[in-house]
Amino acid sequence: LSRGFDLIIHQLKGFFSERERNNMFVETGSEFRYQAFLVFHTCIMISLLVYDFRFQHLFPQYLFPSWEIIGYGIIGVATYYSLKFLLYEFVNWVFFDKQKSGRWNEINFLVISLQGLIFFPLACLSIFSIPNSQYIPYIVLFVIILAKILLFYKSFSIFFVNFRGLCYNILYFCTLETIPLLILWKVVRDIC
Repeated sequence: LSRGFDLIIHQLKGFFSERERNNMFVETGSEFRYQAFLVFHTCIMISLLVYDFRFQHLFPQYLFPSWEIIGYGIIGVATYYSLKFLLYEFVNWVFFDKQKSGRWNEINFLVISLQGLIFFPLACLSIFSIPNSQYIPYIVLFVIILAKILLFYKSFSIFFVNFRGLCYNILYFCTLETIPLLILWKVVRDIC
């Protein structure tokens, strides 16, 4: 855990700084595995929060096994992140160089990991201690919007440095970030 914490701190220090070159210290396999674990952790936390809000607060009369619903949620969110990552890889491969694409992947994984770390105490509060946690969905929505704002800022600073690139950035970001999120929300709302 301490090594992973050091990795997150190192990535946070480089988040707001613009660098001309890639990081001189190449990430090792264990750091990549830890980052992948944190993305999976985010999938679990989102699934727990959706389950708790959707089935415990809105529809407590359902008698589905909770592990089954949470498992489907984890698979759905992991599929969402996987498809989004593949879409980013394809678009970045077509339009941008490998260095910018690698920097974007690093930032994207960092923001997803930080969301999971923020969602952990919210999920614990929602599930274990507060019976009527009506403000937790608003906090989750705020965290998601803040993450999208940070990703928008970083996509502008990595890919489109001048002001003319703002229009391209809006198209790029809406196509690859906002529309898949809205599709996931519609699927979760309709299925659950």
